[in-house]
Amino acid sequence: MAKKSFDYEMEEYFIKKEADHKNSSDRDLNQKTVQAIGDEQTVPISSPLPKDVTQTVEDIEIAVEAKAPVATGPKLFEQSLLAFSSASIPRRKQRKKKRKFDTNSLVRALALLLCIATLGFSLVNIFARSAELDASRKKKEEASVEMRKTIGDRSMKSTKRPSESMDLLSYLGSSSGGIEMFESLDTDKQVYYETLREIVYDKKKINPDCWGYVVMSDSPISEPIMKGPDNQYYLYRLEDKTANRGGSIFADSLLKDDYEKNRNVVLYGHCMTDGSKFRGIKLFFDDDNRYSIAQDLEITVVTDKAVYVYEYFSGYRAEGDAFATIYSTNSSAASFYQFLMERRRLNTISKDVEYDENSKIITLITCTNLSSKPTERYVLHGILKNTYYF
Repeated sequence: MAKKSFDYEMEEYFIKKEADHKNSSDRDLNQKTVQAIGDEQTVPISSPLPKDVTQTVEDIEIAVEAKAPVATGPKLFEQSLLAFSSASIPRRKQRKKKRKFDTNSLVRALALLLCIATLGFSLVNIFARSAELDASRKKKEEASVEMRKTIGDRSMKSTKRPSESMDLLSYLGSSSGGIEMFESLDTDKQVYYETLREIVYDKKKINPDCWGYVVMSDSPISEPIMKGPDNQYYLYRLEDKTANRGGSIFADSLLKDDYEKNRNVVLYGHCMTDGSKFRGIKLFFDDDNRYSIAQDLEITVVTDKAVYVYEYFSGYRAEGDAFATIYSTNSSAASFYQFLMERRRLNTISKDVEYDENSKIITLITCTNLSSKPTERYVLHGILKNTYYF
């Protein structure tokens, strides 16, 4: 019992001590709170005040110095509220966020650069192409003006018949096609052909590769013929050897230099969108009246020795290069005749034409410009009808 009594007394002692400690802490807290409020009430306000509040603040400061009672409670709070402004709030310094450069950003940047580069390259190509077409067109216009001027100013001159460079056997008909006297032509044609021969002479002085001049009726085809060391040389060169995407009309490099020693004269030219070179071949095939045009179509080649007039023989579209097989006068007549029969079989326009193993033809070749068939070509064959020697 004594032990229980002792334990009970100890428990009461500690409970009382804990209560006294709590009351002491509350009194200290209340005193600190009162002191803090008193300090807050007596601290002069240093924030900038509106003009109508300045006098009130000065009165408070004077009262504090004189130890006079100052306004407390709601009035002091009202004065503090009136003194408060946006300038009283400290501003946090905003840090600029660094932009993260990830893989997606890199890909987008590269794609943009690629688009810009592609656009720039395309524009350069367009301007370059336009400049080349202008240069090609200018040369053609100059040639046309020169031709018209020559035809207008030129008086007819007597022409020797036959030519000194041609032996009697050739003149009497060893070549296929009819041989006509130049004088049998009407005056306008004589002047026209002689003018073309003069153009060939003039171009030969500038460039010996000029081989002749080709004209196709009912078409814009009227171009000098070049013959280079291979079939690539004049593909992108003008007749003065200037680099140009339009190139020139050129003869197959495997042909004999002597025009009359070729059974199949093969000529190539680009299908230019501006209507020049061999664009006229495409226009012929696209024409709804091509069947009637073919009946009177003529392909004329003028060299420094003679005028060769061909009529329509065959026309079609084909891939490969079988149509460009070269035959000379030394080739087998039988194999050449088989070649002619195959050309007629491929013909898409009906016209009666007589031919045999001694016939001679001309072949004009140009692109169809189809992206789906990059090797397809328009092929137009003419068979020699008449030869006029200067």
